[in-house]
Amino acid sequence: MTDKLILKKDHLTPFLRKLNKKYRLIGPRTNRHGDTLFSPIDTVDSLSFDLDRQPQNSLKQFMFPQSEILFTYTVATPDKYEFKHTTNTLEPTVYFGVRSCDLSAILYMDVSFLQNTTDPHYLARRKNSVLIGLNCNNPFPNCFCNATKS
Repeated sequence: MTDKLILKKDHLTPFLRKLNKKYRLIGPRTNRHGDTLFSPIDTVDSLSFDLDRQPQNSLKQFMFPQSEILFTYTVATPDKYEFKHTTNTLEPTVYFGVRSCDLSAILYMDVSFLQNTTDPHYLARRKNSVLIGLNCNNPFPNCFCNATKS
């Protein structure tokens, strides 16, 4: 496919507003302390994206939450337990403003968690994810791009 789709800057806010109606939206924004972080975006209108500075966190926290119920169990008898895999309902998520180094990091996670032995929880999150990239003309000095040659 050789077609290029380019979104004009003037159309960015309406585009993200439309996405935010159907998807959970994650993007780089500045918090009250002045740090740029990938964060959930509830409303696009009152938000200013920080597309100029490098986010201080990665998408890993969204792919691997700090806590998650993986199994449940019941006690059938005092010495017998029955385990059951949980199926978490995942909200389809759009990750916006993902730089090439962050995309490379996702590919590294794909290799670790989707080849040979598949992690079903990671696979479910990846299947429910859309990644919208942001091109960097000049990598930041401490950027992961230097390690991945992105």
